[in-house]
Amino acid sequence: MIKIAIVDDMRANIDNIALEVNKFFRNKSIPFRVSCYENPKNFIYDMEEHQYFDICFLDIEMPNINGMELAKVINRTMKESYVVFITSHMEYAIDGYELNISRYIPKSLINKKLPIALKDLTAEICNREKESYIIKTNSRFEKIFYKDIYYIFKEGKNSIFVTASGESRERKSISDVYNDLNSEEFLIIDRGFIVNAPHIMKIHNNLVILRNGINLSVSRSHMNEVKKKIIQFWRVNV
Repeated sequence: MIKIAIVDDMRANIDNIALEVNKFFRNKSIPFRVSCYENPKNFIYDMEEHQYFDICFLDIEMPNINGMELAKVINRTMKESYVVFITSHMEYAIDGYELNISRYIPKSLINKKLPIALKDLTAEICNREKESYIIKTNSRFEKIFYKDIYYIFKEGKNSIFVTASGESRERKSISDVYNDLNSEEFLIIDRGFIVNAPHIMKIHNNLVILRNGINLSVSRSHMNEVKKKIIQFWRVNV
């Protein structure tokens, strides 16, 4: 399911965008969910409560917090989310370069430009979701998308996958799971723990703080490598 957020202080604008979004996904028979916010603070609250959105349509000129500031919060909280500005102020396009904005759509061209943006972004999201881990047993076959994995930990002879929808287990060692994942986004932070880097929100002392609010300890022997990889992932210049 593709999750969409629309944030605009004008209800008429929200309804217009929502109409195009609904039309696009229903015509494509793609599962989706739309959440609408007239108050940006409510949107931020839901993000802080670990609500995730694949695509965020934002107005720029809003009271209390503008779209540029809101995009910064999204970049910190939902690094994999696509941000699309729907605005009458195209002069902001240059200012938004460093915010990794996916699209700028003039409000006067919503009917024409928004379906094109949805087509492109949906294709990117679907390609990204092809990255998955398969658990196969005699009685169970389970597919877990990489983006849904928060972390994996060892419990006896099992590896436990902690995901957005709960926990899954596989009778396999942590080292074998890590090799099977074969992705630079996954980091070993201790002998019995693997963490998915896109879900790391903060490193403090010897802890990593994840999107779902969980704090995990990083062993002293792994700390330097974890910091190095997180800096690379966040594209921070130091």
